[in-house]
Amino acid sequence: MAIAVLALLAASATGCGEKSDPARQTLDRLVAAAKERDAGDFLASLAPDFQAADGSGRADAEAMIRRYFAAYERLDVRISDVSIERAAGAARVRFRADLSGKARS
Repeated sequence: MAIAVLALLAASATGCGEKSDPARQTLDRLVAAAKERDAGDFLASLAPDFQAADGSGRADAEAMIRRYFAAYERLDVRISDVSIERAAGAARVRFRADLSGKARS
């Protein structure tokens, strides 16, 4: 689970740095939505033309996120080691995501 969600989060964020940075705000929204298991809020942060690092698209991401959120009663996501590569109109964010939680019985 961690690798799939990490790939999705990494591909979703579009910047980094301080709390006022749009990319950091996106990352924070994704983490909060994951903790709440709120697929709607999580997916609202993805661009319509979203593509994950593995080449999968938005529909694949939506299906995966909904499955994971339905399977867990509680999720905790901790982000560390954030690094940003910026280009014109885009940014690639790399980070470590540690996931833990309680599966539904």
